[in-house]
Amino acid sequence: MNILNNNGEVAYQSVFHSHIHLVPRYSQDDDFSIHFGDHTKAYTNDQLQAIAQKNSPGGARLMAKFKTGFLLGALAGTCYVLLTTKKSGPERIQSFADYSKDVTGATEDVQHAVKRLGSALADLQKEIKETLQPTVKDITDEVTDFQFQTEAHSQALQTQLDQIASTIDDINRDASQADKPAPDRADAAADQPAD
Repeated sequence: MNILNNNGEVAYQSVFHSHIHLVPRYSQDDDFSIHFGDHTKAYTNDQLQAIAQKNSPGGARLMAKFKTGFLLGALAGTCYVLLTTKKSGPERIQSFADYSKDVTGATEDVQHAVKRLGSALADLQKEIKETLQPTVKDITDEVTDFQFQTEAHSQALQTQLDQIASTIDDINRDASQADKPAPDRADAAADQPAD
């Protein structure tokens, strides 16, 4: 396998974002070859230094390129696995076409599902506005009316419950006094002071 990264016009880059070319190789005679000319003799060392400085303006840009390259490298690794499976060229092309159709179909399914969800949410919002809000208002009005109508009855009932509780307290107090023994006359006389 050949891994190529053409960076810049002079390196024959035609799509100007970071990407890597993976070229699977099956044998030495697969009619694929790469030839690069040596153009370094056309420039002086000072000119090459100036070109290098122009193409490397700062560490932040270099780090951004590195991150992009890293993510694309992960994608390239996935493609490498797909490309190196034991399939012929036409089988591989067909499997990529099938995969592409599957991804396209799945994407369309998701788009339709999102549209249906949006429509369902709009219907729900309309239903809430037309049905739930008036119903909540009606229930609130009914509760307020019920409280108003039952307030006098509730107060009268509370007064009767307070009277019952007071009567029970009186009965309990009388019962506890009745349970005490009556004082003996001799004890009562002993408690009298002497003249």
